[in-house]
Amino acid sequence: MILLRIFVPFAFGYFLSYFFRTTNALLAPGITNDMSLSPSDIGLVTGMYFIAFASFQMPLGVLLDKFGPRKVETYLLVFAVIGSFMFATSNSFFSLLVGRALIGLGVSACLMAALKAYVQFFPSSKLPLLNGLHIASGGIGAIASTYPVELALNYTDWRGIYMILGTLTILASIVIFAIIPEKKEAKSIKPLKEQISEIKMIFTSPSFIRVAPISVISQSTFLAIQSLWAGLWLRDVAGLKSDIVATNLLCLAGAMVVGSIGFGVIGQKLSLLKISILKTGVLGTVAFTIVQFLIAFNWVPNVTIIWILFGFFALSASLFWAGLQELYPRELSGRVTTSVNFLIFVGAFFFQWFIGIIIQLFPISENGNYSQDGYQLAFLTLAIFLLLSVVWYYPISGFVFRNSKK
Repeated sequence: MILLRIFVPFAFGYFLSYFFRTTNALLAPGITNDMSLSPSDIGLVTGMYFIAFASFQMPLGVLLDKFGPRKVETYLLVFAVIGSFMFATSNSFFSLLVGRALIGLGVSACLMAALKAYVQFFPSSKLPLLNGLHIASGGIGAIASTYPVELALNYTDWRGIYMILGTLTILASIVIFAIIPEKKEAKSIKPLKEQISEIKMIFTSPSFIRVAPISVISQSTFLAIQSLWAGLWLRDVAGLKSDIVATNLLCLAGAMVVGSIGFGVIGQKLSLLKISILKTGVLGTVAFTIVQFLIAFNWVPNVTIIWILFGFFALSASLFWAGLQELYPRELSGRVTTSVNFLIFVGAFFFQWFIGIIIQLFPISENGNYSQDGYQLAFLTLAIFLLLSVVWYYPISGFVFRNSKK
């Protein structure tokens, strides 16, 4: 009972967080047409979610450790409500940016608060599966932002979708505050200077330096592409109509759900066999790197299958959360996860904007489609970054984790 009481409300919040995050992949054509946006403009607008999300991760870690996940997420969701309604009623590029930024700020605790709560209430052996199930709830949000949205667009437009999301976010805030219990534990009385010093310790520790690049680049790449450019790639490179694009995005999101749960189960089972969660995550990321190269070079014999593989193997990176938490004391768990999450969402913002900038270097067709060469150059660059992160991790990981201290 306590599991459902904690998991379901947080999962509902993360469901909405991911819906907000990915819905522009399908709504982008309508937004760009109505607001006369360029590729870099829509990349910047959509990416504002990520930069606002990232900007609050450092104070979020301190707030989670001090006040607890229930209160922090409840109050932050109010900003998402305001941002959603502002985005829905925007009549300028600036108001789009501000509305999207408020959404990113408002949902910035939807993953980290849950991870903090799971650490508080459950043993570490259950964290890989719990984290995977929670991330799967985000995948269900991604599913809801695909074909169901395509159907809803028969009755409303992108503005109506954001109005509905704002209303659901009000409900999520109420549910989280009313249902989730408070965990009675000693509150930190450390001075702010000492807390900042501990954050610095996390960023400069050998374990973080070695794990962070592969975790950050793999997840930043996935977020940047899934939440916007996958849908436009399916339109412009694969030449699919909007309903078929929605179906493929649905398959991608479904693969994300399977991958998050699957890698959670795999990581937990292999850890019992003394195979570390981090090593399992890295092997999954290697497969994700290969898929990314296939898409970059358009070696895609079947569009649906390749994007299913993209969604499935991308979620191997969810294991890095549990793996990193094992390397630090529990009282630092909030700041450890928010430290890496800060880097992930900064990376997602720049990657998403970067793709738009690269695509804009190439001519746009008469029917408004973006150049295949632009996608190829942008996606290939991110795939190379991903490969370098794997190379960075592998040769020295064994030495680092044998010799690093918590």
